[in-house]
Amino acid sequence: MKRSIRNKYAMYTAIKQILAQNEEAWKNNAGFSSNIEKLSDLMSEIKQISGTISMSTKPVTARKHGYLDSLTDNAIALHGFLKSLALELEESEFNAQVQISLQQFKSGAAMNRLILFKRIEELAFERMEMLSKYNWTAERHEEFKSLIEKAESEIGTPQMAKTEHSRLRKRIDSIVKDIDEILKTMDLMMYDFKKDSPEFSEKWSGSRQVIDWKSRSSIKEEIIEIFDDENIPNSSEPPEETGGDNNTDEGIGDEHQP
Repeated sequence: MKRSIRNKYAMYTAIKQILAQNEEAWKNNAGFSSNIEKLSDLMSEIKQISGTISMSTKPVTARKHGYLDSLTDNAIALHGFLKSLALELEESEFNAQVQISLQQFKSGAAMNRLILFKRIEELAFERMEMLSKYNWTAERHEEFKSLIEKAESEIGTPQMAKTEHSRLRKRIDSIVKDIDEILKTMDLMMYDFKKDSPEFSEKWSGSRQVIDWKSRSSIKEEIIEIFDDENIPNSSEPPEETGGDNNTDEGIGDEHQP
């Protein structure tokens, strides 16, 4: 998740804290209360979407790597059996078919490795009887083939998940725009509290700063929990500008500050 989204969500959380601390000031204003409810609902949706993004591919990725690891060991051993058999039979074509480097089994794109495993499986199937002396039994061959099929079924899933993630991230961007519009409206409504609730008005203005989420010590742990460590950008990502200029960019300029 982008740092800018974390920073925005941290601001929204700070605003909700200020609202909770000053409920007496606004609780009788039904229009203002309605905007607070909308803010809460939209923040809950961001939280739910972030959780979906964080968790959806982890089990699939773990299963895929588990299958590939097991297949690699079996394929390398089977490759050794086939090479030994090719030398024994002195068949040039068969010998050429089993000239595969160890690195090809261990690295490369998952789909390319699966193609290689299937090629080894087919070569072995054609020579099952001769492979029995290497303890490569029909049962063992079926287990190997089944693992290939299971891995194959998982390969496309992460890519499909990425497509879904892109859609969900666009939804979060849309929600953030909706929240910002609500807050701009509430900025104007805050002028009604300036005389009778000056402390609330002042704290509201202070909370409307988009700053780095890590600097909000009371909120930091909540942001980590919501957006998950896996989604935190690399340190190479340029820091987001903070301070007053950010407010102007967000449409929270001085004219909206009570």
